[in-house]
Amino acid sequence: MNTKQSIKYLRRISHEEALSTSAVHRGPPEPAADKGLDALAPFNIVDFAPEKAVATLAEADPNPKGRNIDDEFAELAKQWHDATDPLSVESEIIDHPAYWRIVAKGKSVVPCILRDLEANGGLWYRALEAIEGFTPVPEEKKNDLKELKKAWLTWGRDQQLIN
Repeated sequence: MNTKQSIKYLRRISHEEALSTSAVHRGPPEPAADKGLDALAPFNIVDFAPEKAVATLAEADPNPKGRNIDDEFAELAKQWHDATDPLSVESEIIDHPAYWRIVAKGKSVVPCILRDLEANGGLWYRALEAIEGFTPVPEEKKNDLKELKKAWLTWGRDQQLIN
């Protein structure tokens, strides 16, 4: 399975599934009985191996020697903002490949995300939740974008990740 195929598969599952580790281990969906293997065609999965899925996504954008994580983030974030800022549907906004390449970088990119969230806004909450494994707001406020922004920035300051 190549990187593009891995990202395509990971982007086709729901946000909730993406945040659970079981989604990675479950593999592609079973084909519908009446459609046979043609039902899997949209997933383009040639060689699905659960243990490779996470590694493949992490390898999608390695941090080359000498390349600053801030510069790499800025390039990917610009691609993401340029393509998605005019959009209003959350699933379309977070479905962009640059978004998931940023998430694949893990905790090292969290300060960059927080600075961008503060300066430019955007739906970084799902990326932060995926990387950190939690959200700093109660369940009933998870859809309040102002509350999410405030809570993540407060958390980032408390963790001394941003000023």
